[in-house]
Amino acid sequence: MPLSCLGAAVSVALVGAGLRFGSGFVFAGAAAFGVSLGGIQSLSTLVIFARAPAGFESIVSALWNVCYDAGTAAGAAVVGVIARGRARPALRGHGYLRAYRDHVPAYAQG
Repeated sequence: MPLSCLGAAVSVALVGAGLRFGSGFVFAGAAAFGVSLGGIQSLSTLVIFARAPAGFESIVSALWNVCYDAGTAAGAAVVGVIARGRARPALRGHGYLRAYRDHVPAYAQG
């Protein structure tokens, strides 16, 4: 598991480099993050099942899924709040906002 955590740290560094040096680093960071996340997910599942008392596998599975999904949602919400104020100015002039307005109903645009 430490190797997967190190991979996640490397992925963050690659995405950070991509903000300055180009999209290739962002894609590499996303790929590294996916590999690391898959490793952490699989290993944490194995550990939690190995520690579960006999007969409690269903409960442990449900709790693991709730915690994993809640953590994913919390992370996405935090990044969304941070990015909300920064993304729109960065996208001006690139056609993304126009595409957004053209394809998202007005009531959903906030």
